[in-house]
Amino acid sequence: MNLIHPWLSMPAMDVIFLRNVLIYFDTDTKKSTLKKVRQQLRPDGYLFLGGSETTIYLDESFERIQQEGGVCYRLR
Repeated sequence: MNLIHPWLSMPAMDVIFLRNVLIYFDTDTKKSTLKKVRQQLRPDGYLFLGGSETTIYLDESFERIQQEGGVCYRLR
């Protein structure tokens, strides 16, 4: 699916992998995409981004979770 276009109706998700995608978007598109992710992610779900990506300064609704061997994000 094209992340920039409106997302079709989908069920809530426990895990979303968006690795190495945001690095190609401008700031406004990153914010818009993270907003869509936030709407699809279950409250106890996890978002995985690439190693050089973050939600910091883009969407404060996510908290960074340090895991053994990596980082993920979940809704605050």
